[in-house]
Amino acid sequence: MINLSYNLSPRLRDNLHKMDLLRQKILLYPISPSEELELQWETKLDRIYWQLSLEENALTKKEISSALSSQPKKKRDSVDSLVLKLGRTQNFLKENWLVSPVAPSPKDITNLYRALSGLSVSLSDDSLAKTLEYLKATPEHPLIPAAIIHLEILSLGSELPYKHSLALLASYLFLYKFGYDVRGLIVLEESLKKDLMVYDKNTNSALSGDGMSLTLWLEYFSGIMIWSLERAFREITAQRTSS
Repeated sequence: MINLSYNLSPRLRDNLHKMDLLRQKILLYPISPSEELELQWETKLDRIYWQLSLEENALTKKEISSALSSQPKKKRDSVDSLVLKLGRTQNFLKENWLVSPVAPSPKDITNLYRALSGLSVSLSDDSLAKTLEYLKATPEHPLIPAAIIHLEILSLGSELPYKHSLALLASYLFLYKFGYDVRGLIVLEESLKKDLMVYDKNTNSALSGDGMSLTLWLEYFSGIMIWSLERAFREITAQRTSS
């Protein structure tokens, strides 16, 4: 089980404050419903593109869009099938977990993983159950459970297929649960993939317990969130400028 002890360090407090200011700017920025839907579609494509990249599966955004938009085929290759599963799990999170009063359970994470992987695997790990029980308490900020569950999923074992995608989806689940979806425009995956060595270093350090506390992991993950919110604000302002 990961070490669940942390404190709201000055850096973490500052990052959470920056996140909330960026979130407010995005929520208050005036765009039409059609513009928002277009941005949400592009966000969906971006998430899938970078999740596939993290799983070492390369597709262009045009190919991803085609796989999501085309008529169902009797046979799809494995990557096309994964695209559809990633798209459906994103829809599932939005439809079932946005501002949900339900506390996520190991069964919920297992169902999410099965929808993603197509594997009949039960994630009934004691560590996962204890972490989810800990996360039932109202957090100081939605980022905190999103970051903790991400690290917990990564601790489940190196042999778990699609582990990075599951960790990201679990993070989104908690962000959606606490209403921190930010118009559905957050893309965590891109920053993680572009700085993969930093991501791996922070993950390995946090999981090994060798010099990196949960507080430092939260500081790192909140920095990823700031990057994602800044990206979303650039996209939303560019959309209005070009329309």
